[in-house]
Amino acid sequence: MSVQSPISGDHRLRLLALGIDAFWKPWIERALANGDPTVEFASTRLEAVSRLISTTAPFSHVLLQAPCAAIDVAQFLSLTSGDAGLGTQLLMLGEPGLLPPDSSPTQGICINVSSDQALELGHILHLPQPRLAPDALAGLGGRELLSLIASDALEIRYQPMVELSSRQPVAYEALARLCHPMHGMLSGEQFVPLAEAAGLSPVLTQAIGGRMMRDMAAIRHDDGLITGINFSLDVMLIDGTLDILEEQREAAGVRVDRVMIELTESRPAEDFRALARALDRLRQAGYGVALDDLGPAVPRLMELLDLPFTAAKLDKSVVHPSAEGPATDYLPRLVDACKSRGLLVIAEGAERQGDLSRLAAVGADWAQGYVVARPLPASALPIWRHAWEVGKPYPG
Repeated sequence: MSVQSPISGDHRLRLLALGIDAFWKPWIERALANGDPTVEFASTRLEAVSRLISTTAPFSHVLLQAPCAAIDVAQFLSLTSGDAGLGTQLLMLGEPGLLPPDSSPTQGICINVSSDQALELGHILHLPQPRLAPDALAGLGGRELLSLIASDALEIRYQPMVELSSRQPVAYEALARLCHPMHGMLSGEQFVPLAEAAGLSPVLTQAIGGRMMRDMAAIRHDDGLITGINFSLDVMLIDGTLDILEEQREAAGVRVDRVMIELTESRPAEDFRALARALDRLRQAGYGVALDDLGPAVPRLMELLDLPFTAAKLDKSVVHPSAEGPATDYLPRLVDACKSRGLLVIAEGAERQGDLSRLAAVGADWAQGYVVARPLPASALPIWRHAWEVGKPYPG
Protein backbone atom coordinates (compact mmCIF):
# COMPACT_ATOMS: atom_id res chain seq x y z
CA MET A 1 0.00 0.00 0.00
CA SER A 2 1.18 3.48 -0.76
CA VAL A 3 0.68 6.11 1.88
CA GLN A 4 -0.57 8.47 -0.81
CA SER A 5 -4.21 8.78 -1.76
CA PRO A 6 -4.77 7.29 -5.21
CA ILE A 7 -7.42 9.84 -6.11
CA SER A 8 -6.66 13.41 -7.08
CA GLY A 9 -7.80 16.40 -5.09
CA ASP A 10 -11.17 16.55 -6.87
CA HIS A 11 -11.74 12.84 -6.08
CA ARG A 12 -12.46 11.89 -9.66
CA LEU A 13 -12.12 8.20 -10.44
CA ARG A 14 -9.93 6.69 -13.12
CA LEU A 15 -10.57 2.99 -13.54
CA LEU A 16 -8.95 0.15 -15.45
CA ALA A 17 -11.23 -2.88 -15.93
CA LEU A 18 -9.88 -6.27 -16.99
CA GLY A 19 -11.74 -9.47 -17.84
CA ILE A 20 -15.18 -7.99 -17.13
CA ASP A 21 -18.18 -10.09 -18.17
CA ALA A 22 -21.73 -9.10 -19.14
CA PHE A 23 -22.91 -9.19 -15.52
CA TRP A 24 -20.44 -6.65 -14.15
CA LYS A 25 -20.08 -4.20 -17.04
CA PRO A 26 -23.48 -2.47 -16.57
CA TRP A 27 -22.86 -2.23 -12.81
CA ILE A 28 -19.54 -0.50 -13.45
CA GLU A 29 -21.11 1.93 -15.91
CA ARG A 30 -23.96 2.65 -13.49
CA ALA A 31 -21.54 3.24 -10.61
CA LEU A 32 -19.72 5.81 -12.72
CA ALA A 33 -22.83 7.57 -14.02
CA ASN A 34 -22.38 10.57 -11.71
CA GLY A 35 -19.39 12.85 -11.54
CA ASP A 36 -16.56 12.92 -14.03
CA PRO A 37 -14.97 9.46 -13.97
CA THR A 38 -13.15 7.60 -16.71
CA VAL A 39 -12.95 3.86 -17.29
CA GLU A 40 -10.78 1.87 -19.68
CA PHE A 41 -11.58 -1.75 -20.50
CA ALA A 42 -8.62 -4.01 -21.27
CA SER A 43 -9.16 -7.26 -23.12
CA THR A 44 -5.81 -8.93 -22.36
CA ARG A 45 -3.46 -9.20 -19.41
CA LEU A 46 -0.60 -7.67 -21.42
CA GLU A 47 -2.74 -4.68 -22.34
CA ALA A 48 -3.84 -4.19 -18.73
CA VAL A 49 -0.34 -4.41 -17.25
CA SER A 50 1.06 -2.08 -19.93
CA ARG A 51 -1.55 0.55 -19.07
CA LEU A 52 -1.14 0.10 -15.33
CA ILE A 53 2.62 0.68 -15.39
CA SER A 54 2.49 3.44 -18.00
CA THR A 55 3.77 6.89 -17.15
CA THR A 56 0.37 8.56 -17.58
CA ALA A 57 -1.76 9.60 -14.63
CA PRO A 58 -2.27 6.66 -12.25
CA PHE A 59 -5.50 4.71 -12.07
CA SER A 60 -7.47 5.11 -8.84
CA HIS A 61 -8.79 1.54 -9.13
CA VAL A 62 -8.21 -1.65 -11.07
CA LEU A 63 -11.37 -3.74 -11.40
CA LEU A 64 -10.41 -7.33 -12.01
CA GLN A 65 -12.51 -10.40 -12.72
CA ALA A 66 -9.85 -13.07 -12.42
CA PRO A 67 -11.67 -16.08 -13.95
CA CYS A 68 -12.43 -14.07 -17.09
CA ALA A 69 -9.01 -12.43 -17.25
CA ALA A 70 -7.09 -15.67 -16.56
CA ILE A 71 -4.29 -13.78 -14.79
CA ASP A 72 -2.15 -14.19 -11.72
CA VAL A 73 -3.95 -12.24 -8.98
CA ALA A 74 -0.76 -12.04 -6.92
CA GLN A 75 1.01 -10.14 -9.70
CA PHE A 76 -1.72 -7.51 -9.89
CA LEU A 77 -1.75 -7.27 -6.12
CA SER A 78 1.99 -6.54 -6.30
CA LEU A 79 1.55 -3.98 -9.05
CA THR A 80 -1.11 -2.09 -7.10
CA SER A 81 0.52 -2.25 -3.68
CA GLY A 82 3.62 -0.22 -4.40
CA ASP A 83 4.94 2.53 -6.61
CA ALA A 84 3.75 1.07 -9.88
CA GLY A 85 0.16 2.09 -9.24
CA LEU A 86 0.89 5.00 -6.87
CA GLY A 87 -1.71 3.67 -4.47
CA THR A 88 -4.01 2.15 -7.06
CA GLN A 89 -6.64 0.04 -5.32
CA LEU A 90 -7.40 -3.45 -6.61
CA LEU A 91 -11.04 -4.57 -6.56
CA MET A 92 -11.79 -8.23 -7.25
CA LEU A 93 -15.20 -8.65 -8.86
CA GLY A 94 -16.68 -12.08 -8.29
CA GLU A 95 -17.51 -14.56 -5.58
CA PRO A 96 -15.48 -14.85 -2.34
CA GLY A 97 -12.31 -16.91 -2.41
CA LEU A 98 -10.48 -15.05 -5.19
CA LEU A 99 -8.14 -13.15 -2.90
CA PRO A 100 -4.67 -14.48 -2.14
CA PRO A 101 -4.82 -16.06 1.35
CA ASP A 102 -2.38 -13.56 2.92
CA SER A 103 -4.00 -10.39 1.58
CA SER A 104 -5.92 -8.05 3.84
CA PRO A 105 -8.67 -5.69 2.62
CA THR A 106 -7.98 -3.49 5.66
CA GLN A 107 -4.64 -2.51 4.11
CA GLY A 108 -6.47 -0.76 1.29
CA ILE A 109 -4.70 -2.91 -1.29
CA CYS A 110 -7.37 -5.34 -2.39
CA ILE A 111 -11.12 -5.69 -1.79
CA ASN A 112 -13.32 -8.58 -2.85
CA VAL A 113 -16.72 -7.55 -4.21
CA SER A 114 -19.22 -10.39 -4.59
CA SER A 115 -22.22 -10.36 -6.89
CA ASP A 116 -24.43 -9.72 -3.86
CA GLN A 117 -22.61 -6.42 -3.39
CA ALA A 118 -23.12 -5.15 -6.94
CA LEU A 119 -25.51 -2.47 -5.73
CA GLU A 120 -22.82 -1.17 -3.40
CA LEU A 121 -20.13 -0.88 -6.08
CA GLY A 122 -20.52 2.87 -6.45
CA HIS A 123 -20.07 3.33 -2.68
CA ILE A 124 -17.09 0.99 -2.56
CA LEU A 125 -15.34 2.89 -5.36
CA HIS A 126 -15.57 6.11 -3.36
CA LEU A 127 -14.20 4.68 -0.12
CA PRO A 128 -10.99 6.57 0.76
CA GLN A 129 -7.75 4.67 1.13
CA PRO A 130 -6.39 4.54 4.68
CA ARG A 131 -3.51 6.91 5.33
CA LEU A 132 -0.48 6.17 7.45
CA ALA A 133 -0.35 8.49 10.46
CA PRO A 134 2.85 10.60 10.61
CA ASP A 135 4.00 8.96 13.86
CA ALA A 136 2.71 5.46 13.06
CA LEU A 137 6.21 4.03 12.60
CA ALA A 138 7.70 5.52 15.76
CA GLY A 139 7.38 2.22 17.58
CA LEU A 140 8.87 0.10 14.80
CA GLY A 141 11.95 -1.26 16.59
CA GLY A 142 15.05 -3.16 15.55
CA ARG A 143 13.79 -6.60 16.59
CA GLU A 144 10.62 -6.28 14.48
CA LEU A 145 12.54 -4.81 11.55
CA LEU A 146 15.07 -7.62 11.64
CA SER A 147 12.28 -10.19 11.57
CA LEU A 148 10.57 -8.47 8.61
CA ILE A 149 13.81 -8.05 6.67
CA ALA A 150 14.60 -11.74 7.07
CA SER A 151 11.13 -12.75 5.86
CA ASP A 152 9.20 -12.43 2.62
CA ALA A 153 8.05 -8.99 3.77
CA LEU A 154 11.07 -7.41 2.06
CA GLU A 155 10.32 -6.68 -1.58
CA ILE A 156 12.32 -5.01 -4.33
CA ARG A 157 11.04 -2.55 -6.92
CA TYR A 158 13.14 -1.60 -9.95
CA GLN A 159 13.04 1.88 -11.48
CA PRO A 160 14.31 1.99 -15.07
CA MET A 161 16.78 4.48 -16.50
CA VAL A 162 17.20 5.46 -20.15
CA GLU A 163 20.07 6.92 -22.15
CA LEU A 164 19.18 10.49 -23.10
CA SER A 165 20.85 10.45 -26.52
CA SER A 166 19.07 7.33 -27.77
CA ARG A 167 16.12 7.07 -25.33
CA GLN A 168 16.99 3.38 -24.96
CA PRO A 169 16.77 1.47 -21.63
CA VAL A 170 20.17 1.13 -19.96
CA ALA A 171 19.69 0.35 -16.26
CA TYR A 172 17.44 -0.18 -13.26
CA GLU A 173 17.78 0.93 -9.65
CA ALA A 174 16.80 -1.61 -6.98
CA LEU A 175 14.62 0.04 -4.34
CA ALA A 176 13.60 -1.70 -1.14
CA ARG A 177 10.02 -1.92 0.07
CA LEU A 178 8.78 -3.51 3.30
CA CYS A 179 5.29 -4.99 3.56
CA HIS A 180 4.27 -4.41 7.16
CA PRO A 181 1.29 -6.43 8.45
CA MET A 182 -0.33 -3.33 9.95
CA HIS A 183 1.00 -0.38 7.96
CA GLY A 184 1.01 -1.88 4.47
CA MET A 185 3.78 -1.25 1.95
CA LEU A 186 6.51 1.02 3.34
CA SER A 187 8.91 2.89 1.09
CA GLY A 188 12.64 3.04 1.66
CA GLU A 189 12.31 6.61 2.90
CA GLN A 190 10.01 5.35 5.63
CA PHE A 191 11.82 2.29 6.98
CA VAL A 192 15.49 2.45 5.89
CA PRO A 193 16.40 5.28 8.32
CA LEU A 194 14.86 3.22 11.12
CA ALA A 195 16.90 0.19 10.05
CA GLU A 196 20.08 2.28 9.94
CA ALA A 197 19.40 3.71 13.40
CA ALA A 198 18.99 0.15 14.69
CA GLY A 199 22.35 -0.90 13.23
CA LEU A 200 20.72 -3.11 10.59
CA SER A 201 22.27 -1.54 7.47
CA PRO A 202 24.56 -4.53 6.73
CA VAL A 203 21.73 -7.04 7.21
CA LEU A 204 19.36 -5.00 5.04
CA THR A 205 21.93 -4.49 2.27
CA GLN A 206 22.78 -8.19 2.23
CA ALA A 207 19.09 -9.13 2.01
CA ILE A 208 18.47 -6.65 -0.83
CA GLY A 209 21.59 -7.82 -2.67
CA GLY A 210 20.60 -11.47 -2.52
CA ARG A 211 17.08 -10.76 -3.73
CA MET A 212 18.31 -8.45 -6.47
CA MET A 213 20.80 -10.98 -7.83
CA ARG A 214 18.12 -13.68 -7.93
CA ASP A 215 15.75 -11.33 -9.73
CA MET A 216 18.43 -10.40 -12.26
CA ALA A 217 19.06 -14.06 -13.00
CA ALA A 218 15.34 -14.87 -13.19
CA ILE A 219 14.57 -12.22 -15.81
CA ARG A 220 17.52 -13.40 -17.94
CA HIS A 221 19.62 -10.33 -17.27
CA ASP A 222 21.85 -10.89 -20.28
CA ASP A 223 20.63 -7.93 -22.29
CA GLY A 224 23.33 -5.47 -21.28
CA LEU A 225 21.24 -3.55 -18.75
CA ILE A 226 22.79 -2.61 -15.41
CA THR A 227 21.12 -2.79 -11.99
CA GLY A 228 22.10 -0.38 -9.23
CA ILE A 229 21.99 -1.21 -5.53
CA ASN A 230 22.24 1.33 -2.72
CA PHE A 231 25.04 1.05 -0.16
CA SER A 232 25.21 3.30 2.87
CA LEU A 233 28.60 4.69 3.83
CA ASP A 234 28.74 2.37 6.86
CA VAL A 235 28.19 -0.68 4.65
CA MET A 236 30.68 0.53 2.03
CA LEU A 237 33.45 0.74 4.64
CA ILE A 238 32.95 -2.76 6.08
CA ASP A 239 35.83 -5.00 4.95
CA GLY A 240 33.65 -8.03 4.21
CA THR A 241 31.07 -6.19 2.09
CA LEU A 242 32.74 -6.98 -1.23
CA ASP A 243 33.13 -10.68 -0.33
CA ILE A 244 29.41 -11.03 0.41
CA LEU A 245 28.45 -9.17 -2.76
CA GLU A 246 30.74 -11.35 -4.85
CA GLU A 247 29.33 -14.51 -3.30
CA GLN A 248 25.76 -13.42 -4.10
CA ARG A 249 26.62 -12.37 -7.63
CA GLU A 250 28.52 -15.52 -8.49
CA ALA A 251 25.79 -17.75 -7.04
CA ALA A 252 23.24 -16.06 -9.32
CA GLY A 253 25.52 -16.09 -12.36
CA VAL A 254 25.32 -12.32 -12.86
CA ARG A 255 28.15 -10.55 -14.69
CA VAL A 256 30.03 -8.03 -12.56
CA ASP A 257 29.71 -5.28 -15.18
CA ARG A 258 25.91 -5.55 -14.84
CA VAL A 259 25.98 -4.25 -11.26
CA MET A 260 26.46 -0.67 -10.08
CA ILE A 261 26.90 0.30 -6.43
CA GLU A 262 25.23 3.58 -5.45
CA LEU A 263 26.70 5.28 -2.38
CA THR A 264 23.95 6.98 -0.38
CA GLU A 265 25.10 9.52 2.18
CA SER A 266 22.89 9.04 5.22
CA ARG A 267 25.81 10.66 7.05
CA PRO A 268 28.67 12.75 5.66
CA ALA A 269 31.91 11.05 4.70
CA GLU A 270 34.77 11.99 7.03
CA ASP A 271 37.56 9.50 6.30
CA PHE A 272 38.14 10.09 2.59
CA ARG A 273 41.14 7.78 2.49
CA ALA A 274 39.12 4.82 3.81
CA LEU A 275 36.33 5.59 1.34
CA ALA A 276 38.82 5.80 -1.54
CA ARG A 277 40.24 2.38 -0.59
CA ALA A 278 36.74 0.88 -0.53
CA LEU A 279 35.95 2.39 -3.93
CA ASP A 280 39.22 1.08 -5.35
CA ARG A 281 38.37 -2.46 -4.20
CA LEU A 282 34.98 -2.30 -5.90
CA ARG A 283 36.45 -0.80 -9.07
CA GLN A 284 39.20 -3.44 -9.24
CA ALA A 285 36.57 -6.18 -8.88
CA GLY A 286 34.79 -4.73 -11.92
CA TYR A 287 31.84 -2.90 -10.34
CA GLY A 288 30.67 0.53 -11.34
CA VAL A 289 30.26 2.91 -8.39
CA ALA A 290 27.98 5.96 -8.37
CA LEU A 291 27.82 8.84 -5.91
CA ASP A 292 24.12 9.31 -5.19
CA ASP A 293 21.97 12.35 -4.36
CA LEU A 294 24.34 15.05 -5.61
CA GLY A 295 23.35 18.56 -4.69
CA PRO A 296 24.39 21.65 -2.75
CA ALA A 297 23.48 20.03 0.59
CA VAL A 298 26.26 17.42 0.22
CA PRO A 299 29.29 18.44 2.35
CA ARG A 300 32.64 18.69 0.51
CA LEU A 301 30.95 17.70 -2.74
CA MET A 302 33.83 18.61 -5.06
CA GLU A 303 36.26 16.60 -2.92
CA LEU A 304 33.94 13.61 -3.10
CA LEU A 305 33.79 13.89 -6.89
CA ASP A 306 37.58 13.56 -6.98
CA LEU A 307 37.32 10.06 -5.49
CA PRO A 308 37.35 7.05 -7.87
CA PHE A 309 33.63 6.94 -8.73
CA THR A 310 32.44 5.96 -12.19
CA ALA A 311 29.09 7.79 -12.12
CA ALA A 312 27.26 10.63 -10.39
CA LYS A 313 23.52 10.77 -9.72
CA LEU A 314 21.95 14.22 -9.55
CA ASP A 315 19.36 14.67 -6.81
CA LYS A 316 15.84 15.52 -7.96
CA SER A 317 16.07 18.83 -6.04
CA VAL A 318 18.76 19.86 -8.54
CA VAL A 319 16.79 18.65 -11.55
CA HIS A 320 13.68 20.50 -10.31
CA PRO A 321 14.89 23.28 -8.00
CA SER A 322 12.37 25.06 -5.78
CA ALA A 323 12.39 28.75 -4.95
CA GLU A 324 14.53 27.91 -1.92
CA GLY A 325 16.71 25.47 -3.88
CA PRO A 326 19.92 25.96 -5.87
CA ALA A 327 20.24 28.70 -8.47
CA THR A 328 19.06 27.93 -12.00
CA ASP A 329 22.64 27.71 -13.27
CA TYR A 330 23.62 25.14 -10.62
CA LEU A 331 22.51 22.15 -12.73
CA PRO A 332 24.76 22.85 -15.74
CA ARG A 333 27.67 23.77 -13.47
CA LEU A 334 27.32 20.53 -11.51
CA VAL A 335 27.07 18.49 -14.72
CA ASP A 336 30.20 20.17 -16.04
CA ALA A 337 32.05 19.40 -12.79
CA CYS A 338 31.10 15.72 -13.10
CA LYS A 339 31.91 15.47 -16.80
CA SER A 340 35.32 17.10 -16.31
CA ARG A 341 36.15 14.18 -14.01
CA GLY A 342 35.02 11.62 -16.58
CA LEU A 343 31.90 10.61 -14.66
CA LEU A 344 28.71 9.25 -16.18
CA VAL A 345 25.93 11.68 -15.17
CA ILE A 346 22.53 10.27 -14.21
CA ALA A 347 19.66 12.65 -13.46
CA GLU A 348 16.97 11.51 -11.02
CA GLY A 349 13.49 13.01 -10.80
CA ALA A 350 12.73 13.37 -14.51
CA GLU A 351 8.96 13.85 -14.48
CA ARG A 352 7.93 15.39 -17.81
CA GLN A 353 8.82 14.83 -21.44
CA GLY A 354 10.52 18.22 -21.59
CA ASP A 355 12.87 17.14 -18.80
CA LEU A 356 14.56 14.60 -21.07
CA SER A 357 15.52 17.21 -23.69
CA ARG A 358 16.52 19.74 -21.03
CA LEU A 359 18.76 17.25 -19.25
CA ALA A 360 20.34 16.13 -22.50
CA ALA A 361 21.02 19.77 -23.38
CA VAL A 362 23.06 20.34 -20.19
CA GLY A 363 25.11 17.21 -20.81
CA ALA A 364 23.50 14.54 -18.60
CA ASP A 365 23.86 10.98 -19.92
CA TRP A 366 20.99 9.00 -18.37
CA ALA A 367 17.63 9.89 -16.83
CA GLN A 368 15.50 8.23 -14.17
CA GLY A 369 12.03 9.28 -13.04
CA TYR A 370 8.30 8.95 -13.58
CA VAL A 371 8.52 10.14 -17.18
CA VAL A 372 10.49 6.95 -17.83
CA ALA A 373 8.75 4.60 -15.39
CA ARG A 374 7.64 4.18 -11.82
CA PRO A 375 9.46 1.60 -9.68
CA LEU A 376 8.17 -1.81 -10.80
CA PRO A 377 8.20 -5.43 -9.65
CA ALA A 378 10.75 -7.53 -11.54
CA SER A 379 7.97 -9.42 -13.30
CA ALA A 380 6.74 -6.19 -14.93
CA LEU A 381 10.11 -5.08 -16.32
CA PRO A 382 9.90 -7.00 -19.63
CA ILE A 383 6.40 -5.59 -20.22
CA TRP A 384 7.58 -2.05 -19.48
CA ARG A 385 10.59 -2.43 -21.74
CA HIS A 386 8.51 -3.68 -24.65
CA ALA A 387 6.00 -0.83 -24.23
CA TRP A 388 8.79 1.77 -23.95
CA GLU A 389 10.72 0.56 -26.99
CA VAL A 390 7.57 0.40 -29.10
CA GLY A 391 6.45 3.90 -28.11
CA LYS A 392 9.74 5.77 -27.72
CA PRO A 393 11.59 7.93 -28.33
CA TYR A 394 9.13 10.76 -27.82
CA PRO A 395 9.77 14.19 -29.30
CA GLY A 396 10.71 16.95 -26.87
